[in-house]
Amino acid sequence: MERRRHITYHGNYFRDFYEEQARDVQDKIDWTFIIIETLKIIPEKYLKHITGTDGIYEIRVQRGSNAFRIFCFFDKDNLIVLGNGFQKKTEKTPQNEIEKAIKIKKGMKKKILTTFDEHLDYYHGKPGTKKREEFENGFREFYRQEMLELEKEEKSKAKKRRLSTSTSTRASSRP
Repeated sequence: MERRRHITYHGNYFRDFYEEQARDVQDKIDWTFIIIETLKIIPEKYLKHITGTDGIYEIRVQRGSNAFRIFCFFDKDNLIVLGNGFQKKTEKTPQNEIEKAIKIKKGMKKKILTTFDEHLDYYHGKPGTKKREEFENGFREFYRQEMLELEKEEKSKAKKRRLSTSTSTRASSRP
């Protein structure tokens, strides 16, 4: 898959959050990152701008009934820099987490960035190892399911638009 963006992270903010998570959550986070790096247009299901901020986004990860958010921002073109992460327990994103992300963005220094490739090598082994192959096989299945789900959502939206159009056409053609 062609990468359209590159994910890095700043300091230990993301790493500390990541290491606190169960292995299945870590895998889901990393699979979501691969989706974000490779899709031409990223659905809001995975990446959403935080209203009222100057370029802070949240990466959205869902594992069962648990929602996780990782704040990030773009630094030059297609480089995504991860900041802090947290498990979301309420409908509204906690203001203190947003403020933390803003401070991380303001204090970022280039020399302490970790690339996503370095991250994958560290947590999932080098390419070609059994551990990495297991991770990549899991990703392929995740990706297949996610793309099917997105396709279903698009078909459902298109059907609703057609129904809405045909309903309004019939209503306007009545005497």
